[in-house]
Amino acid sequence: MKRVLVTGAGGPAGINFVKSLQLIPEKTLVSGTEASEYYLHLIPTSKRYLVPKAKEPSYIERLNEIIHKERIDFLHPQPDVEVEVVSENREKIKTKTFLPSKKTVKVCQDKLESAKIWKQKNVPAAKTFLLQKKRRYRKSHGKAWKFNMDQSKAWRWRKRKYANRKQRNRLLLDRVLEI
Repeated sequence: MKRVLVTGAGGPAGINFVKSLQLIPEKTLVSGTEASEYYLHLIPTSKRYLVPKAKEPSYIERLNEIIHKERIDFLHPQPDVEVEVVSENREKIKTKTFLPSKKTVKVCQDKLESAKIWKQKNVPAAKTFLLQKKRRYRKSHGKAWKFNMDQSKAWRWRKRKYANRKQRNRLLLDRVLEI
Protein backbone atom coordinates (compact mmCIF):
# COMPACT_ATOMS: atom_id res chain seq x y z
CA MET A 1 0.00 0.00 0.00
CA LYS A 2 1.26 3.47 -0.95
CA ARG A 3 1.00 6.28 1.58
CA VAL A 4 0.55 9.83 0.28
CA LEU A 5 0.42 13.14 2.13
CA VAL A 6 -1.35 16.00 0.35
CA THR A 7 -0.84 19.54 1.63
CA GLY A 8 -3.61 22.11 1.24
CA ALA A 9 -6.02 19.18 0.98
CA GLY A 10 -8.99 21.23 2.20
CA GLY A 11 -8.93 23.65 -0.75
CA PRO A 12 -10.66 22.97 -4.10
CA ALA A 13 -7.54 21.77 -5.93
CA GLY A 14 -6.45 19.63 -2.96
CA ILE A 15 -9.88 18.03 -2.65
CA ASN A 16 -9.89 17.20 -6.37
CA PHE A 17 -6.40 15.70 -6.16
CA VAL A 18 -7.34 13.54 -3.15
CA LYS A 19 -10.53 12.34 -4.88
CA SER A 20 -8.49 11.46 -7.97
CA LEU A 21 -6.14 9.36 -5.84
CA GLN A 22 -9.13 7.57 -4.36
CA LEU A 23 -10.17 6.47 -7.86
CA ILE A 24 -6.98 4.61 -8.73
CA PRO A 25 -7.10 0.79 -8.45
CA GLU A 26 -3.89 0.55 -6.40
CA LYS A 27 -4.51 0.61 -2.68
CA THR A 28 -3.45 4.03 -1.37
CA LEU A 29 -3.70 5.61 2.05
CA VAL A 30 -4.08 9.37 1.65
CA SER A 31 -3.58 11.82 4.50
CA GLY A 32 -4.18 15.54 4.24
CA THR A 33 -2.87 18.70 5.82
CA GLU A 34 -4.40 22.15 5.98
CA ALA A 35 -3.11 25.45 7.38
CA SER A 36 -6.61 26.79 8.00
CA GLU A 37 -8.76 25.35 10.75
CA TYR A 38 -11.80 26.44 8.71
CA TYR A 39 -10.87 24.14 5.80
CA LEU A 40 -9.68 21.19 7.87
CA HIS A 41 -13.09 19.51 7.97
CA LEU A 42 -13.31 19.63 4.15
CA ILE A 43 -10.39 17.25 3.61
CA PRO A 44 -11.85 14.03 2.13
CA THR A 45 -9.46 11.69 4.00
CA SER A 46 -9.64 9.84 7.29
CA LYS A 47 -6.34 11.38 8.50
CA ARG A 48 -6.38 15.19 8.73
CA TYR A 49 -3.71 17.41 10.20
CA LEU A 50 -3.62 21.10 11.02
CA VAL A 51 -0.21 22.56 10.12
CA PRO A 52 1.36 26.01 10.47
CA LYS A 53 1.30 28.32 7.45
CA ALA A 54 3.95 27.37 4.90
CA LYS A 55 6.13 30.42 5.50
CA GLU A 56 6.33 29.79 9.26
CA PRO A 57 9.60 28.26 10.52
CA SER A 58 7.89 25.24 12.11
CA TYR A 59 6.10 24.18 8.89
CA ILE A 60 8.76 21.73 7.61
CA GLU A 61 9.24 20.26 11.08
CA ARG A 62 5.49 19.63 11.38
CA LEU A 63 5.36 17.99 7.94
CA ASN A 64 8.22 15.68 8.95
CA GLU A 65 6.38 14.71 12.15
CA ILE A 66 3.35 13.69 10.08
CA ILE A 67 5.56 11.92 7.51
CA HIS A 68 7.18 9.89 10.30
CA LYS A 69 3.91 9.14 12.12
CA GLU A 70 2.04 8.02 8.97
CA ARG A 71 5.08 6.44 7.27
CA ILE A 72 4.45 8.58 4.16
CA ASP A 73 6.00 7.44 0.84
CA PHE A 74 5.23 10.57 -1.15
CA LEU A 75 4.49 14.22 -0.33
CA HIS A 76 2.33 16.18 -2.78
CA PRO A 77 2.30 19.93 -2.01
CA GLN A 78 -0.80 21.41 -3.66
CA PRO A 79 -0.98 25.21 -3.06
CA ASP A 80 1.70 27.31 -4.80
CA VAL A 81 3.06 28.73 -1.56
CA GLU A 82 3.52 25.22 -0.18
CA VAL A 83 5.12 24.01 -3.44
CA GLU A 84 7.59 26.90 -3.13
CA VAL A 85 8.46 26.17 0.51
CA VAL A 86 8.72 22.39 0.04
CA SER A 87 10.86 22.90 -3.07
CA GLU A 88 13.25 25.24 -1.26
CA ASN A 89 13.50 22.85 1.71
CA ARG A 90 13.42 19.52 -0.17
CA GLU A 91 16.65 18.38 1.50
CA LYS A 92 14.92 18.59 4.90
CA ILE A 93 11.80 16.66 3.82
CA LYS A 94 12.02 13.03 4.93
CA THR A 95 10.16 11.51 1.97
CA LYS A 96 9.93 11.75 -1.82
CA THR A 97 8.42 14.84 -3.44
CA PHE A 98 9.05 14.35 -7.19
CA LEU A 99 9.26 18.11 -7.72
CA PRO A 100 11.27 19.58 -10.59
CA SER A 101 14.45 21.53 -9.83
CA LYS A 102 14.27 24.57 -7.56
CA LYS A 103 14.98 26.83 -10.54
CA THR A 104 12.12 25.29 -12.55
CA VAL A 105 9.68 25.74 -9.67
CA LYS A 106 10.67 29.41 -9.33
CA VAL A 107 10.27 30.02 -13.07
CA CYS A 108 6.89 28.26 -13.20
CA GLN A 109 5.60 30.43 -10.35
CA ASP A 110 6.69 33.63 -12.12
CA LYS A 111 4.28 34.32 -14.99
CA LEU A 112 6.47 36.93 -16.64
CA GLU A 113 9.58 34.75 -16.55
CA SER A 114 7.60 31.75 -17.82
CA ALA A 115 6.25 33.80 -20.72
CA LYS A 116 9.77 34.95 -21.66
CA ILE A 117 11.03 31.37 -21.75
CA TRP A 118 8.01 30.17 -23.75
CA LYS A 119 8.55 32.97 -26.26
CA GLN A 120 12.24 31.98 -26.63
CA LYS A 121 11.17 28.38 -27.29
CA ASN A 122 8.38 29.42 -29.71
CA VAL A 123 5.64 28.07 -27.46
CA PRO A 124 2.33 29.88 -28.11
CA ALA A 125 1.35 31.99 -25.10
CA ALA A 126 -0.68 35.08 -24.29
CA LYS A 127 1.13 38.39 -24.71
CA THR A 128 2.69 39.21 -21.34
CA PHE A 129 4.49 42.35 -20.27
CA LEU A 130 5.54 44.31 -17.21
CA LEU A 131 4.13 47.79 -16.72
CA GLN A 132 7.06 50.07 -15.99
CA LYS A 133 5.74 53.62 -15.82
CA LYS A 134 3.84 55.05 -12.90
CA ARG A 135 0.81 56.49 -14.62
CA ARG A 136 -2.81 55.78 -15.31
CA TYR A 137 -3.87 54.92 -18.82
CA ARG A 138 -6.60 53.18 -20.78
CA LYS A 139 -6.18 49.60 -21.92
CA SER A 140 -8.34 47.66 -24.30
CA HIS A 141 -12.05 47.40 -23.45
CA GLY A 142 -11.95 50.74 -21.63
CA LYS A 143 -10.50 49.42 -18.38
CA ALA A 144 -8.48 51.86 -16.27
CA TRP A 145 -5.13 50.67 -14.95
CA LYS A 146 -2.57 52.10 -12.57
CA PHE A 147 0.87 50.78 -11.83
CA ASN A 148 2.16 50.99 -8.28
CA MET A 149 5.96 51.11 -8.51
CA ASP A 150 6.44 50.64 -4.75
CA GLN A 151 4.75 47.25 -4.71
CA SER A 152 5.73 46.25 -8.27
CA LYS A 153 2.27 44.98 -9.15
CA ALA A 154 -0.34 46.08 -11.61
CA TRP A 155 -3.58 47.05 -9.91
CA ARG A 156 -6.99 47.17 -11.49
CA TRP A 157 -9.16 50.08 -10.43
CA ARG A 158 -12.81 50.79 -10.99
CA LYS A 159 -15.25 53.58 -10.24
CA ARG A 160 -17.76 53.16 -7.44
CA LYS A 161 -20.70 55.28 -6.39
CA TYR A 162 -20.44 57.14 -3.10
CA ALA A 163 -22.75 59.05 -0.82
CA ASN A 164 -21.27 62.50 -1.43
CA ARG A 165 -20.05 64.37 -4.51
CA LYS A 166 -16.37 64.42 -3.50
CA GLN A 167 -16.19 60.68 -3.35
CA ARG A 168 -18.25 60.02 -6.49
CA ASN A 169 -15.45 59.76 -9.04
CA ARG A 170 -12.79 58.48 -6.75
CA LEU A 171 -11.02 55.36 -8.03
CA LEU A 172 -10.66 52.53 -5.56
CA LEU A 173 -8.74 49.33 -5.59
CA ASP A 174 -10.81 46.47 -6.89
CA ARG A 175 -8.41 43.57 -7.03
CA VAL A 176 -4.88 42.59 -7.94
CA LEU A 177 -4.40 41.64 -11.56
CA GLU A 178 -1.56 39.28 -12.32
CA ILE A 179 0.04 40.05 -15.63
